[in-house]
Amino acid sequence: MEKNGENKTCTICGKEYYTKRRYAKLSKYCSKECWSKRNPPIEIECLKCGKTFTDYKSNKKKFCSKDCANKFMERRVKLTCKICNKEYESKQSKSERGGFCSVECSSMAQIGENNVSWQGGKSKMLYGDGWNKTLKDGIKKRDNNTCQICNKVYKTGKSFTVHHIDYNKKNHEENNLILLCNSCHTMTNFNRNSWINYFKK
Repeated sequence: MEKNGENKTCTICGKEYYTKRRYAKLSKYCSKECWSKRNPPIEIECLKCGKTFTDYKSNKKKFCSKDCANKFMERRVKLTCKICNKEYESKQSKSERGGFCSVECSSMAQIGENNVSWQGGKSKMLYGDGWNKTLKDGIKKRDNNTCQICNKVYKTGKSFTVHHIDYNKKNHEENNLILLCNSCHTMTNFNRNSWINYFKK
């Protein structure tokens, strides 16, 4: 036995060979030739072009080249649009993620009841009397032109929104209105009851 390795016996040809100690537990063969005899190559048919090629069974290859592998993944399949029912072709690699024949149909799938933020059509509710620039400017001044969640300060050209705490667009009482930046306002569309309690506190 060597200082930094071990002498082992090849399980195929019986020849004694030296290997480093860190490889000793897994090492069984003295050379690639003997490894090949233990794992003989097999004939495999390429899934894309049908060409037969030779490889070792342990590698589990399905294609004769990268080009064939890429072409196989990019092959086109026929699908039916989930919105307009139109038949269209898509790449094999995108077929599981897709379902829409166009960007327009994909957008339609996010409108109304299909959208995760759907609240029963509340967004179409009209604002009550008194909802005007004067009222909104008054809330901005009261809240020091600052988002009441993230403390971002309003500047000209930035998008801020006066938010109805109880989500009733006809309730314009000052204690029901609060200034939010657009990012935080979008965030309040989720878990509405939690936000109502948050603002009331």
